[in-house]
Amino acid sequence: MQFFLRFCLCLAAAVVIFLAGWHPQTDLQRVDSTLASSTYSGDITRVAVIGDLHFSTVGDFSRVDRLLEQLAEVDPQAIFLVGDFIGDASGMDRPRRTIVAAMNRLTAVAPVFAVLGNHDNGAWREGWFIEFKKSDMHLVEGTVVRAGGTCIRGLGDTDSGFWSPVSIPGDCQGITLTLTHDPQGLIEGAGVLETPGFAGHTHCGQIRFPYIGGPLVPTVSPRDMHCGAFERGEPGVTTGGIGASLLPFRWGPGAEPRWEWVRIN
Repeated sequence: MQFFLRFCLCLAAAVVIFLAGWHPQTDLQRVDSTLASSTYSGDITRVAVIGDLHFSTVGDFSRVDRLLEQLAEVDPQAIFLVGDFIGDASGMDRPRRTIVAAMNRLTAVAPVFAVLGNHDNGAWREGWFIEFKKSDMHLVEGTVVRAGGTCIRGLGDTDSGFWSPVSIPGDCQGITLTLTHDPQGLIEGAGVLETPGFAGHTHCGQIRFPYIGGPLVPTVSPRDMHCGAFERGEPGVTTGGIGASLLPFRWGPGAEPRWEWVRIN
């Protein structure tokens, strides 16, 4: 009887601890960061960084409504989508057309620039380029595009093997911002960031413990690049992302579904 009571107490304690750290997928947090760059002089200085949407169920699409509400509060000059639009790459849970149409709603707030994530890469990779061309968004992977007095460079994802160097044109020197999925892509070539950079992929660990952080983070990038703002040559931000992968929940301090509101000085 004592063993049974102890078991029940331990089980109840475990349930309480789990529920205390569990983050509802509909509860999106905005995390504010300011990046200080000594070289960047472009005219885009207010950006929203959104990653790892992982659309898998019909309910996931309601997050776009919440994003639109929150974005309207900060007036970004550009929105950066840093990949992993689908939840399970092997199953292509939702059609690309439906996902792109949902994300295209964000262009009502500001121009949208995107790169692909590891879940988006596969036999269906080219299909994303086709669908993005039909939208108002800019898929900048593997190229550099001009947006007024700023250039946006898109690097492929290192985790899925699609990273390759993309040179910064002469007329974009000093005014370029770089996007990739896995933060390792921001330092893969030069060892440091060449421009202010933005990434996702890590989910900030998705499961995080007090004082320890995320014990399992799917990147070979240095620890300081796993979550939030950092500086390696130039400053950057790794967003914790919105969706979940492998496990259908996010748990622990700092693991909440989130997107980053970034000012660049």
